[in-house]
Order: sequence, then structure tokens, then C-alpha cells
Amino acid sequence: MVVVRWLLVVELLGVASWPLCLALFGRLPDGGFGVARLLGLLLVGYATWLPAGVGLFPFDGASITAVFLVFLSASALAARGRRRELRRFISERKGILVFEELLFLSVFAAAVFIQAYKPDITLAEKEPDMMFLQSVLRGGAMPPEDLWFAGEPVNYYYLGYALFACLVRLAAARPEIGFNLAVATVVPLAALGSFSLAYNLIRRRGWALLAPLFLLGLGNLDALVRAVRAGGLGGRDWWIEMFAHGSREILPGTIHEFPAFSFLLGDLHPHYMFMAFCFLPLTLLLVLIKGGDACAPPPPAVRAGRRGGTASPPPAPESASPGRAAAPGWGLPSLFLAFALGAVFMFHTWDYPTYVLLTVLCACAFLRLRRRGAPVWPTAAWLLLVVAVSVVLFLPFRLRFAPAAKPSVGLVAPAYRSALGPFLTVNGLAAAALLSLLAAEAAVAARAKEGGGGLRLLLPAVVAAAAAWLLTGTAVAGLAAGGAAAAAALAFPRSGPPPERRFVLLLALVCFALFLGCEIVYLKDFYGERLQRQNTVFKYYFQAWILASVVFAAGGCGVAASLSGAWRAAWRVLLAALVVPSLIYPVLGTWHRCGRFRGGGRGAAPYLPTLDGAAYIRHLYPGEYRALGWVRGWVPPGAVVLEATGDPYSFHGRVSTFTGRPTVLGWGNQESLWRDWSWKKITERSGEIARIYGATVKREALPLLRKHRVSYVYVGTLERKKYPRAGLDAFAGAFPLVYRGRDVLIYRVPGEGAAS
Repeated sequence: MVVVRWLLVVELLGVASWPLCLALFGRLPDGGFGVARLLGLLLVGYATWLPAGVGLFPFDGASITAVFLVFLSASALAARGRRRELRRFISERKGILVFEELLFLSVFAAAVFIQAYKPDITLAEKEPDMMFLQSVLRGGAMPPEDLWFAGEPVNYYYLGYALFACLVRLAAARPEIGFNLAVATVVPLAALGSFSLAYNLIRRRGWALLAPLFLLGLGNLDALVRAVRAGGLGGRDWWIEMFAHGSREILPGTIHEFPAFSFLLGDLHPHYMFMAFCFLPLTLLLVLIKGGDACAPPPPAVRAGRRGGTASPPPAPESASPGRAAAPGWGLPSLFLAFALGAVFMFHTWDYPTYVLLTVLCACAFLRLRRRGAPVWPTAAWLLLVVAVSVVLFLPFRLRFAPAAKPSVGLVAPAYRSALGPFLTVNGLAAAALLSLLAAEAAVAARAKEGGGGLRLLLPAVVAAAAAWLLTGTAVAGLAAGGAAAAAALAFPRSGPPPERRFVLLLALVCFALFLGCEIVYLKDFYGERLQRQNTVFKYYFQAWILASVVFAAGGCGVAASLSGAWRAAWRVLLAALVVPSLIYPVLGTWHRCGRFRGGGRGAAPYLPTLDGAAYIRHLYPGEYRALGWVRGWVPPGAVVLEATGDPYSFHGRVSTFTGRPTVLGWGNQESLWRDWSWKKITERSGEIARIYGATVKREALPLLRKHRVSYVYVGTLERKKYPRAGLDAFAGAFPLVYRGRDVLIYRVPGEGAAS
């Protein structure tokens, strides 16, 4: 039932967003239906978060429910006032609306099914992700208290956790189930968002389906390379080794995840959650480059085509400009673009520069599209205003968020730049899609003599490629620089392609720019010289993969249309030769990651399939599981529970993670990555925890317990392994015992709390 409730809430958020989507995206072929759920969830989450961020009312179940009901009511009133437009919209677009709904439901069902066979909230960094979700679910002011560092607020980009916390509360799901539903829900939201954007660009359902296929169904070429070297596909151990190797060892010293791997891994990281929500700002940017003409509701003359497309809308007035207040339809999409950009910063700060860059490029392309010319200063002022509003709308977050590493860049040492072979193993399919797009667009431009003909298109690409190669000594930089120059030359001629094709070229330009940037600079962090590029490559290659998925679909459609006969057949063979090997990792990797989908009675863990992320604790540590249940039921939500601190990627921090009660210190290593502090405070807390557990005279530990507001002391299996027995036994005569169970004792600190 919880899955049904969850799905119902997501669908209601989408339906309630229809009137607003009609105003924002009415002339796009699908009317923005593909991003309606994203928009609804973001609006409800923001309207609950902002008052909590300024201290007006808490971010709790009552507030979330109230905002949700207000949103539904406002939507019903808006729909009533625009019922004729909505009826016409549904009548004319019912083919694509039904198709997108079926796509969402089928991918949702598949993702939930797969997640049920890999539900354990352990392995990699699921515990800190669960801790962040629990922190938000506790309610109260925003930012929430860091459950692994009692008394201090979360210092991380937590918008994604806040949005999924809304779904957890509205669906009345237990956090350990809501976590897995959140991991699964990202997949259909991303699939629908990518399909919707591609369809709005090319109006071909079949080709648009390549976007979610590339995004979520394909992997890199590592499985193929390893299979060729090994003479075939190996068994379980071979796949376990490949699972890790394919994401972080092809390019030494880096992480190069791709979405299919991220879903199989199952961490609820910000970059993973943003994979779905990025299609909201991207769709708004498509509206921008079309000059605002995609905003208004469709005129009666526009009818849905047999293949789900629509007739092209009439062009915007040539004098229109985003900086002109008089331009019809620009105010609302500009506001929501600023809103979406602000959300990007709070969702995953690493993505913010990329989407600001895309906004600037789209505004420049829009200017080039105005045949009679539009003055530059209104558009420049508009850009500044959009960025300023994006900052103001999320100011409560920005004022409290302090990145652990101060923003600064370094130059990549030559020894750590990418070799061409490993780079193509990671990004070969994306590179093929990007280069195919450029070749097709260059051929079209040469035939039409757009931008001065083929020589003027080829020359900047060759010069940029040669310069980058000579300066960096790597062919990857040359390839990326040449591709970026070619994409810019194709995207910006005044007599160039229409807005949709320019938009695809801008996506390709940004992909090449991201690849080039990773060969030249890196963002400094804590990982030392050998891993200097680790996070930079990780974050920006993942972004490039998302953008390349849309290029793959839209560009593929364009390439197919520009070729004929034997050339088209040859291109399709080449495409298949790249796509089929890219399916190896996601398909067979899923099979092995999910234990061949064997249930509890067929040799797998007895609790499978399930969405309960804590079921493995019940199976492996039944005494701990019952004690955690007691803490959830009897310990007040704000009470600090002392537990052992320890190494990352371990069972330490399990009390705070699975009960939502703060502890003095969870994974100290992780806390050092989130905070602008040295190890001093972390080692200080770690030492104080050891002194509390180790003291044989417990009254000596009372000042430390009161310093950290500790109400309960948890003594379980980890505490017995880590701290001296004499100190643990001393609790019995000093503190009231409030829980005794298998493997676990829980004591109440005198004067600091009561079991209620």
C-alpha cells in the first residue's frame, strides 16, 4: 500500500501543476507534462522550506500537508478558470500525454522492482544519505540539525532530501522505506524528463526514447573492453570487480560514475537526485531560446500530429527580447527560470555554474535569432536580474551554507590528464553522439552556406583543437576544444538553424566545455595531489552524460534525417555497434547486483524482495534491530543518544541513522568533508566519547555528557568491541537502565531525559 500511496502523491503533484505548466510551456509539443511532477514537488517543498528557513513555522508533517492541500486547492481554482484551455489541451495532446504517462508508470514499476532486490541501507555512502533524510524528517527549523554532529546544523546541499522528505510524510512511509522509494523514483522522473525534453525538440517519439535509454539504460564501454581482453564475459566475481572498476579506475585518480551505475549502487546523493530535477531548468531554457513563444497557451490552429508532434508555433516577434518588459509571456518563465536556477544551487552546488553558463549561452543564441537585431543591454540586464533573483529566493540556504573547501581552482598536472583511450572507454558513446551531431549540422550549414560555409566552420575547430592539444599535450583536450569551437560556430550564426537545433548545439557545446575544463583545471578539495581531479571529473562527467543523453536523441534524429541510402544504413550500423556493448553493464550488472532476482526462498537473504532498507539489520543483528525500534518509540525526537563513533563505510552511526535521534559524532571522516573545520573538533568529540565510555567512575563523565546534551547512552555490539569492558560495566551502578535486550543496554543520563 505504501507504494500506491507514494505513487498517488507523485501523480497528484503532477496533475496539480497542469494549469501552471499550461502557462509556462503551453506551446511546447507536450505542454510541459514531462516536468509537471518535478515542478509540483519543487513548489510544495519550497513553500514548506522557506518559512522554516526564516523561522516562521517548522518543516514537519503538518506543515507539509497544509502546503500540499493549499497547492491542490489553488490548482483546482486555476483549472476551473482555464477549463476550456485545459480541455482543448488534453484533447489535442492526448496521444503524447498518454504515452508519457505510460512511460512514467512502466519505468517506475521497473525501478521499484529492481530496488526491492537491493534495499539494504548499507554499502558505500547510504548511511550518511539516510542520516540527511532523517535530519530533515525530524522537522523544526531549517537547516536541520546534523544527526551525526549533535548541536550543529547540516552543512550540505540538502534540498533533494527536503523534497523527498515531503513525499515520505505525504505518503505516510517509514523513513527506511521512503529512502528506497526515493532512490527508485528518481529513475522514472529522469526518464520522463529526458524524453520530454527530447520530444519537445524533435517531435518524434521513437527518437526521443533514445534520451532515457542513453541516460539510464546504457553504460560506458568498460565491460566491452574487459570482455575482449578476457575472451568473454566472466562469472559473479568478474562482475563484482567490474562493478567497481567501471566507475572509478578507468581514468586513474578519478570517479566517473554514470546514471545506471548510480542507480545500481543506490546512494541517495544530491547529484543523483538532481539527475531528475535538472530537466526543469533545461525545459525552461528551451522556452528561453524560443523567445518566450513557448509560454502562451496554444492557439486553436495548433493540432497534435499523428505521431504525437504539433505544427510549429508562429515565431515570436523579431524585436522581442528577454530584457523587454513588454515582450508577452516573458515575466512568468523568467521568474520560474530564476526559481529553478536558485534550486540548482541548493540541490547540488556543483551544477550551478553549468546551468548559469547554459542560461548565458541561450540568451546569446536568442539574440542571434532576432533577424532585425535586438539590443544587447536589455538581455544583459535580464541575465543579471535572473541570477540575482535566483540568489534571493534561496538566500536562507546561502547565508548558512559554508563549503568545507573554499572555492578555488588549480591547474591539472600533465601526469594526471586523461589519455584518449581510457577517455573514450568512459565517454565513447557520448563523443560519437556529439561528433555525429556536429557532422550533420556542418553538412546542413555547408549546403545552406550558413555562417559563411564549410571553411569558416572548420577553421575555428581545427585551430582550437591544435592549440588545446599543443598547450596540454593531450588529445582529449584537442578533441574537446575542437568540438566546442565547432558547436559554437554552428550555433551562433544569425542565419543559422532554428531555436530547437541551436539548443541541441548549445548542449553539445557545454558537454565539450566540461570535458575540456576537466583537462585544464580542477576544483581544490581535501584529496591530495594524486586525487586532485577526483571530484571534478566525477561531478562534471556526470553532468555531461545527462546533457549528452538529449544530444544523443535529438542529434540522432537530425543525423538520420540528413543521410540517405547506404550512408544512413552505415550510420545505423555504427550506432548499434556502440549501443549494444553499452547495454552489457546495465543489463548484466543489474542481474548480478540484484542477486539474479532470487527471493528469500531461493538462496538469497530471507527478507528479499522488500523496500525496507533496515530489514538486513533485523536479519543480521536482531538484538540491535529491536533496540533501535525501542529508541524510535520511546526516546523523544530531540534527545541526544550517545553511541560509538568509528570509521566510515561501517555500521557506526546506526542509532542516529535509523532512529532520527542525534548523536555526538557519527562518521568523523564524513563530517570533516562537510564542514569548514580542521580535524580538531572532530578528534575532540571522538576523544570525549572514548572518555565517557571508558570512565570507571561515571560522575567524572557527567560534565562531558551535559556538554553535549546527552540524554541516553547506548551500549551495543560496536561499543563492546571498541571500548573497555570496565567502563561499560560502570554504567550499571551509576545510571538508570531503561532498556535491556539481546546485545544492547540503554541507560538514561540522570537529569537529562526520561523514557516516556
